[in-house]
Amino acid sequence: MLNKDADDWVAGYFFVNPITCANGCDVSGADLQLDGGQYSPVEQSSLSGVKLEIFTNVASSSTNIGKDLGQSIFQFNSPTSVIFNGNFGTKIHFSADAQDQSAPAILQPNTGYWLKLTNVDQSPDFGWFYNGLPKNEYWLAHYDTQGGEGSPYIFDVMGLNSATPRLAPAIVPLPGAVWMMGSVLMGALAVRRKNTTDKFRVNEFGC
Repeated sequence: MLNKDADDWVAGYFFVNPITCANGCDVSGADLQLDGGQYSPVEQSSLSGVKLEIFTNVASSSTNIGKDLGQSIFQFNSPTSVIFNGNFGTKIHFSADAQDQSAPAILQPNTGYWLKLTNVDQSPDFGWFYNGLPKNEYWLAHYDTQGGEGSPYIFDVMGLNSATPRLAPAIVPLPGAVWMMGSVLMGALAVRRKNTTDKFRVNEFGC
């Protein structure tokens, strides 16, 4: 739920299908199920005071997808106006600008992200619906920094598989051989320093 306080936010985790986004996907839009209790079902309401973004995921362990938002990597365009239907939730579409085709795609295959909705000007007051089904999905909110599990928000992030591979460069760890060589060199220097020190001591005491 977003109230009339600035910087209130809620976020839901999602995972990119490695088959449908094999080359990396450009973001084409997002649909959220929202409900505005104070809005009339026949009058248009503005959502200009909200911000919808995609964030990277910060994994907390190898067995847990993590419950932390990383960095903002993409921002959607909020609809200028919307009419809430007064039912369980109105599907509201957020559009996306075209992305740079020479850069890695926003959505990478087999990768987790967060969709974050933020109130930025204290005017909206509406809710983002849960699906209520236990799943291996997570949500976060400004009032619950520990995160929740099993009640992800209802949303659909849409993307288009790139015509050519636009995968993000792999993070290559420093090879173990380099670390080993560094350790060997440090060890050799330590031994030489110890031998040199011992030699000084031998000469000093004449033993």
